[in-house]
This record gives sequence, structure tokens and C-alpha cells, in this order.
Amino acid sequence: MKNLSWIDKVVYFFNIIFGLLLLIGYVFRYFSPLDFPKIASISLVFPVLLFINALFVVYWLLKLKKQILLSLIILIAGFDVITNMIVLGNRPKKGIENLQLMSYNVRHFNIFNWLEKDNISQKIEEFILSESPDIIAFQDFYKNPDFNLGNDYSYKYVKHKKNQQHTGLAIYSKFPIVKTASLDFQSTSNNSIYVDIVKDEDTIRLYNVHFESLKLKSDFNSFKDQKKLVSRIGVAFKKQIEQFQILQKSLVNNPYPAVIAGDLNNTSYSYLYDQLKNQGFKDAFVERGNGYGKTFYFDFIPLRIDFILTDEKYIQVVDFKNYDIKLSDHYPISAQIAF
Repeated sequence: MKNLSWIDKVVYFFNIIFGLLLLIGYVFRYFSPLDFPKIASISLVFPVLLFINALFVVYWLLKLKKQILLSLIILIAGFDVITNMIVLGNRPKKGIENLQLMSYNVRHFNIFNWLEKDNISQKIEEFILSESPDIIAFQDFYKNPDFNLGNDYSYKYVKHKKNQQHTGLAIYSKFPIVKTASLDFQSTSNNSIYVDIVKDEDTIRLYNVHFESLKLKSDFNSFKDQKKLVSRIGVAFKKQIEQFQILQKSLVNNPYPAVIAGDLNNTSYSYLYDQLKNQGFKDAFVERGNGYGKTFYFDFIPLRIDFILTDEKYIQVVDFKNYDIKLSDHYPISAQIAF
């Protein structure tokens, strides 16, 4: 510190603060939000903290100062977090018969006019039919009479909460659905449903999940107008864990290879994500995706909160795709899987 100019000392002071914040984020991935709900909310700004610490590394590198070690060591310590966020070099497997599964939070087909676009339901319909996935899991699904996928999807399960026809879940399939069920999360409009789907002589179970919403607006500046933001997110994270525990009980009794698809309203560097993977699942994006995999429109922070998680023993991920189509505040994702 003695050889630093006063400017460098100020920079290093802030370096220590942002380095500690990132370390706190690492550590609290391993603690349930039931115990530390407010601190868990730091995960939403993880990309910003990583970027700031990377800038400090560049700064000290240009200065040729040993202070570079602080952020460099902290970034290396979070290598597993970074590799879940940014994936490079994946290629699809070839020569494997597979089916395509899509997940899409359609935000009620824009019935409340969040987007200044017309005929959103028709455009989503056209997008789905052009991609023609074998199975689709919809979140924030609204029973829109103008939305019709035709005869290609002969099997479907749509579930809404009582008196909440604007917020529901749906699964459309080209293959027979032989069983349906709802997990019926309490005191919330969010939920999880599942279907058992038969392809040839094999059966898989697809869980469509929509964990407790954070009620985030897509404009970062709007945070200035939202009081007690951290407390609200903390409460939502606690509810997510309670909802996960309901899902976990169903997973224990599941006799088939399973896929979990949907809107987690949480990130790949969260306690919730780790707990889901610990049930015997792998992240289809990490397996076969590329890039950052942004799924939620949130100004300059690229958030991946929509996932397809597959049974790590019995299901192969052949390919994964993120779509850059803005017909909701979420972007659709799809995975080609084989079992």
C-alpha cells in the first residue's frame, strides 16, 4: 500500500468492498434463503459483481501491481459459478434420435399491453409452429381463444389457479399424455404441474415449474421507485424454497426419467439451482448451450432464470438453443433430448 498513489489507494479500497461482496455471494449459495433471505438477494447482481472485479483485474494488470491478486483469486475461487454462467465451445451431438422440448414464459400473451406490439398471441403461435417442438412447457399461460396450435399438438394439460385465469401453466405435446397432476402451491399464483408422456415404449415425466415471482420490472432504473426491494426479494426466495420442497417430495416418488422445465425466477448461482441439481439433474444449457444464455429481459444485466434440467442418468442432452425473439419479458429456450 505504501507504493500506491492516493488514487490507487481509493481504487483498492473499492476493490476490497466489491471483492467481499462477491465472496459473500459465493458463500451464501450454500445457505438456504429460509435462514438468510435478504442476503440471498445478492445473487441477482452476481454478473455485475463479476464484471466489476474483472475490471479491477485489468486495472491492476495495466498498473503491474500485486493488488491484482485480490480480485484474481476471488474470480478463480468462483470458477464453477462462472462456467455455469458462460458456456463456450459446445456442439450438438449427431446421429442420435431425439425429441425437442421447449420452455416459454409467454407473459399472458401481453393481454395487459406491456409490449407495444399487436397480435402477440398470433406471433407466438407462428413462432411455435415454425420451430415445431415436440413438447412445449408454457408459464404465465392465458386461455386466449386466438391462440391455436392446431392438430399437431393433440395432447395438452392446462392448469390455472382458481379465479386466476390470466396466470397458469400449460404443456402441449405431440406424444400421448397418460397422466397429469398439479402440485398446487399454496397462497400464490405460481405453481408446478407435471405430465407423463409416452414416446414409443418409453415414458418420461415433465415437470413444468414456475417458482415464486420476484415481480421484477425489466427496467433497472425502476428499482429506484421500489421500496424495500431486498426484503421483497428475500420473501420470494423463501417461498421458492418452500415450493421446491413440495416438488422434491414428488420427485422422490417419480418412477420415470424426468425433466424439469420452466421459470425458476432464480439464477444458476443460487441455492435453489444447486438444490435442484442435487436431485439428480443436469443443466441442458451447460451441457449443450453456448454464450451467456440470457432468458429474461432486464436492461444491461443478462439474467438466465429459465431452465431445462434433465435426468443425469437416463437422458442425454443432444442440443440446446436460446432464442432472441422479444414477444414477452422472457426469451424461449429449447433442448433436444434423447432417452
